[in-house]
Amino acid sequence: MNPHARTLACITLAALLTTPSCKKPEPRQQAGTHAPSQTKKVRPPKTPIYDSEGIRLPQEALPFGTPIPVGLTESATGRTWARYSGPIKPDEIIDFYRKYLTLPEGTAPHEVGSSTRFIDARPKQPGNPGRPVEVRVVSEQRGTRSGVVIFDMSAINKAKETDWEKVPLVDPREWKPSKPGEKVPSDLL
Repeated sequence: MNPHARTLACITLAALLTTPSCKKPEPRQQAGTHAPSQTKKVRPPKTPIYDSEGIRLPQEALPFGTPIPVGLTESATGRTWARYSGPIKPDEIIDFYRKYLTLPEGTAPHEVGSSTRFIDARPKQPGNPGRPVEVRVVSEQRGTRSGVVIFDMSAINKAKETDWEKVPLVDPREWKPSKPGEKVPSDLL
């Protein structure tokens, strides 16, 4: 082979290997593999923690002062309510709330459809009766998952009271018809 042809072949080969289309693909470009920066970091699920009686312990989250069992995650919230869900059987959550909520004397949780309701309950807190809440435990996916909805009854009752304050009181002597032909309420009797 001619020395000039050999040099020309080496230069051509080097040029081809340095072009992007002929390069060996980088690991992140290979099919089926991802670079470490592109993979989604998955947190290991929290392992449930049980007390000596075999009941799940509460998490640190206390929506409206009410404990939440370990293993539930917040799915939606509002001003006066919060919803949690997770892969826990409803019976475990009901046992949890029987231990960590106080119901009025002589009452028990109510079963309504596929939910169990703790009405006018208060979280058990040492030295503090807690604020009134309503907790609903809902069975989901044939009893393999549960949803928990917590309503802050003090805020809901306060909102109901303020709604009535906005309505002005009408003196019957000052009553006027709102449309022509409307009769005075006393004439309707």
